[in-house]
Amino acid sequence: MMSLSRNKPIEWIGSSLKDLCDDEIFPVDARVDQAQKMSAKKIIRHRTPADGNIFVDLGFPPEEAAKLLAEADQTIDEKRALKQSLMTEIVGWIHAQNLKQAQAAEILGVTRPRVSDVVNQKTPKFTLDSLVDMVLRTGKHVQLSVQ
Repeated sequence: MMSLSRNKPIEWIGSSLKDLCDDEIFPVDARVDQAQKMSAKKIIRHRTPADGNIFVDLGFPPEEAAKLLAEADQTIDEKRALKQSLMTEIVGWIHAQNLKQAQAAEILGVTRPRVSDVVNQKTPKFTLDSLVDMVLRTGKHVQLSVQ
């Protein structure tokens, strides 16, 4: 029978899931303690609804919160448009070169699933920097214009 110390992490060495569930090898109270420690780290105390205003929740006056939310939404929309533009360039290059996603991935220095995400315009999965890097690997040049 294995003795467990409360001050040390639980370590399991066994040959099957059955061993892990065996009370003599891994007592129930030790499993419960470990589960409680793991779940305690994931407690969410407050959640702003998707259609809510995080700035109100942070204590800003309603008028200022509305202004801050509008500015944040505009910034997000502008970044999304830039990402979509870069993704369109990459997809156009893939089609012009008649490449399969795996071939494009090798040239772009990414995995095939990442190329699929570009093709499907999954903008939240990418930073502007990563997309600019991919465009540069196609042999195209990227120019930034600030107005």
